[in-house]
Amino acid sequence: NGNYDGLIKATNLFMQADSSNQLINQYNGIGYSMNKEYDRAIYRLKSLFHQGDSSFLTNYYLGASYFATGDYETAYDHLNLAYRIDSTNQTLYYFLGKSAIYCGYQQKGIQILNNGLTKLIPKDSVLFNYYYTISHGYGALVNYPEEIKYLKLCYKCNPGYKLALYTIAEIYDASLNDPVEAMVYYNQFLATRPGTKTNVPANPQGASYYNAVEHRILELKTEQESKKKKK
Repeated sequence: NGNYDGLIKATNLFMQADSSNQLINQYNGIGYSMNKEYDRAIYRLKSLFHQGDSSFLTNYYLGASYFATGDYETAYDHLNLAYRIDSTNQTLYYFLGKSAIYCGYQQKGIQILNNGLTKLIPKDSVLFNYYYTISHGYGALVNYPEEIKYLKLCYKCNPGYKLALYTIAEIYDASLNDPVEAMVYYNQFLATRPGTKTNVPANPQGASYYNAVEHRILELKTEQESKKKKK
């Protein structure tokens, strides 16, 4: 019922009478994990794991708790063990793939996330998370064409994520040395700037991006005109 405080209280009371019950210890650890008390969850579930509990639930929630604390290497190890037991869990794909990318296994993480996409037809908000993380993985692999591909998919899922256009332009500009495509996406990003007619004020951070893009567009135009004159 989502009453994790009640679950923790009930299992703690049970363990006062019988601290060796594996199932109750597991539920207690899951309760702490779902209640975002990750250190306590890790303590309880890690103890079970070292006692020989290799079940899906123990590895899944232990991995998820490590993931929440930023220990992606250990999270990957336990989530991978859970994946070997049950590869149908849709949420597991995302956490496993993301932890793989964040601890240096980018190609593996991308493969896992792509496999997850084939298993479900998620909402755009979920798709955005998948695509964004895959783009991050390809960026770490210095595979810019694939990074751009998934950033475009991010923007398609969430047009409010205007920074995708800026990032794509910057990749074309700084990494791929393609000023023509860079200009296309810089201009698309600039077109999203809130105008006076919309009565939507731009935040200071957003304004700085737009100002920087305006300046860079002028630089690129000057560079292109200079090259034409030399020819």
